[in-house]
Amino acid sequence: MASQNTCVKQVLIHPTALFTIIDSYERRNEDAKRVIGTLLGRVEKNGVVEVTNCFTVPHVETQDEVALDKEYAISMLDLHKQASRTEDIVGWFATSDDVTDHSTLIHEYYSIATDNPIHFTVDTQMKNGRMAMKAYVSSTMGVPGGTTGLIFTPIPHQSNTKKLKLSG
Repeated sequence: MASQNTCVKQVLIHPTALFTIIDSYERRNEDAKRVIGTLLGRVEKNGVVEVTNCFTVPHVETQDEVALDKEYAISMLDLHKQASRTEDIVGWFATSDDVTDHSTLIHEYYSIATDNPIHFTVDTQMKNGRMAMKAYVSSTMGVPGGTTGLIFTPIPHQSNTKKLKLSG
């Protein structure tokens, strides 16, 4: 896992993680507007986050609140750790075109699990005619000793196809 001093500069996301996000959106409950989940991978010393895997976390979201199924998230992480001990939590994803009001609450949950979690959004509704993706890091803002909040800053990202192996 990255140290607290690691500054995230870029996100490389494996196609299998992207496919999992899209598949999760397609299989969501009818009443769910979006899907959220945990991103797994590693943070390199040079500030590159490599996302190699992910899983969906069931949640209930209303206009006023959001609730994650934390027990499910812990169980899924335990299963993934048994299969791949090199993957750690690196952040979370949401199938939406932007950061929402609930993003801060969800991000705080992932900040407990890892230093400097990334937030990755995928516009599965293709609002601009394409499936836009964005990666973010957060920074605390506010008055020292007073009210603080988070600001999400976009960072570069790309699909990592270097390590793909073709079968055949």
